[in-house]
Amino acid sequence: MTVITDEVLARPRALSDVVREALAAGAPTIQLRLKSASARELLEAAQTLMPIVRSAGALFIVNDRLDVALAAGADGVHLGPDDPPVKDVRRVADARSGVGDTFIVGYS
Repeated sequence: MTVITDEVLARPRALSDVVREALAAGAPTIQLRLKSASARELLEAAQTLMPIVRSAGALFIVNDRLDVALAAGADGVHLGPDDPPVKDVRRVADARSGVGDTFIVGYS
């Protein structure tokens, strides 16, 4: 099961509180999806949530943005039809030192 974040549905609660609740309920993966966020905002959110997710032993995936996923040290990225091709993303992830085979690239 993957819990996909939604800043609109989380309101008025903080996204970090929603993620903590999901992890406490046993969610093994959190996918950060903030469609209206800038790259900087997405990175800041990822950097806030990463320690929470890591402390629970769960996986952390960033939606759409390979650059943010790599900068945040996420476990992977989830791509859609408007994102770069999976093979290109995989090549960049594989070339990144320390990521390689462990980096998850999802697509839907």
